[in-house]
Order: sequence, then structure tokens, then C-alpha cells
Amino acid sequence: MGLLAANDRFARFLLASLRTPFDSPTRCEGWTAHDVVAHVAAGSQELADLIDLALDGRSRPTRDFASREVPYRELSRLRLHLALVRQGLRVTWLLSRLERSGRTVEFTGTTMTAAEIMRHAESELVVHRYDLVGLDRTARRQLDNASLLGHARKVVGRMDLGVLPEPSDSDI
Repeated sequence: MGLLAANDRFARFLLASLRTPFDSPTRCEGWTAHDVVAHVAAGSQELADLIDLALDGRSRPTRDFASREVPYRELSRLRLHLALVRQGLRVTWLLSRLERSGRTVEFTGTTMTAAEIMRHAESELVVHRYDLVGLDRTARRQLDNASLLGHARKVVGRMDLGVLPEPSDSDI
């Protein structure tokens, strides 16, 4: 059910992003809705690029948030949504190939299978949908999924800190 569930989460995130004004503040401090959508689109591209390399027997380090998100933050609302859909389709297609290949991908300093990447994508989409719309009925149901939240804690705990933004003094 991994790919099907991830696609459902993607559709729900996309719908929420289309309904949210791009200049709206979000639950991610200092980020607008535009920034959150850029983050998800850039993350989808990064995953797709890393999977593509892995399928070819190659790898490279995961790029940090800033370098991969800047081009997406500069896009208009329409172009950003088109890029989000394009990268979502691309990563879905590559994940199905990765699953069949049995290969793994180095992502943020940890080795992940196709199933783990699908779970990570689901978790990201659920959390970032909440960032856009808050705690509505869908968010309550999705955030109540212990396996998604457990995965987020596990993966973020293993992530290379160079990929994550540095915490501000208020985060400490």
C-alpha cells in the first residue's frame, strides 16, 4: 500500500496548497505557503535525482535545503504547482523502478529502501499539509498514524545535520 498511500497524501497536499493563498503564514515559523510548497517540490526533485543516480549505480550527497529550494521559491504560483506535480510524478515513477530493482538510496546520510522512502514521503506530505491548513479533520486522521510519525522521528534522527537548517536561538 506504500505507493498508493503516498499518492493519496500527495493529492491531499496538492489540494491544500491550491486552496491556501501563497503569502499566508504557516506553522513553519518564518515560512509562507509558497515556501512550504517550494520545500516539498524541491525535496521531491532531490529524492528523484538521488533515486535516478542509485538506479544507475551512482550516488552523491544530499544537497542542503537552501541550495535545492532557492530556484523553486523564485517560481510563480502556477509554475511552482506545475513543478510540484511534475516532480511528484517523477519521484513516483522512479520509486516504482527502485522497488523492483531492490537497490537502496543514500539520503541525508542514511541508506533507505524504496519502502522507507515512500514512508518518508508520506510523512513529509502529512506534516507539511498540516503546516498549510492546520488541524482539520484530515490532519487529525493523518497525524494520528503512529507509523508515519515514528518514521519521521527515526529518519530525522538519522539525518545528516548539514542537510537540516541550523536551529535559531529561539529553537534551543
